[in-house]
Amino acid sequence: MKRIRKWIAEVRAQKHVKFDDLNRIALRCQKQYPSLFPKYKLNKDGSSFVHHFNVNGVAPISLEKEHGSREFVPPKYAKLALVNLEELANYIEHMTSETENEQSEDEQDEGQ
Repeated sequence: MKRIRKWIAEVRAQKHVKFDDLNRIALRCQKQYPSLFPKYKLNKDGSSFVHHFNVNGVAPISLEKEHGSREFVPPKYAKLALVNLEELANYIEHMTSETENEQSEDEQDEGQ
């Protein structure tokens, strides 16, 4: 999770954001925590990609590849994608901390 947070911070610091940077973060979240997103779907339509994690509190992350004269993701859409990636990171941290707490409680119950 630290690596994902670091990537989000690095992308946020860039003046121009590229599709690959944002897509890499979304895919990493899904691949690293597949048990949290059993209904995950990736919709591809031409140069548009929409990551649907299908969990409460996390909006779909819509990304568009650079094409034509567009060299970067427009700033408005990059900011929106980064906000949604932050929500996704918060969700993952919340769910993994709950799982860890449940596991430690189970271990304590077994020890009694």
